[in-house]
Amino acid sequence: MLNTLLKNPEIGYNATLEIIRDITLLSRCSTLIGISASQIFRMAYGISLAQNTLITGVAMDYNQLNKVKSMSNKYGLPLVENFKKPPRAELTHLGNGLGGM
Repeated sequence: MLNTLLKNPEIGYNATLEIIRDITLLSRCSTLIGISASQIFRMAYGISLAQNTLITGVAMDYNQLNKVKSMSNKYGLPLVENFKKPPRAELTHLGNGLGGM
């Protein structure tokens, strides 16, 4: 990967622009649903919260938050966001499975 970037620096430049664009657009959202292990999601969450535009932020990997916190602390990036747990998806069905009600 490093050799590729050294030979083609425009790849890294373009990737950086894409990441900045993603964070900028996501940080304007009032509702964010993402993965707490994603630094892009966490940064967008923080910026949106600081701009007072965030209403809710849901971590799809909510059951992994302790693991994410542990890894984040290990690298000096504490997980300070207050993510909500995703709502439980209830299974619904129509009829008895035989085409009738």
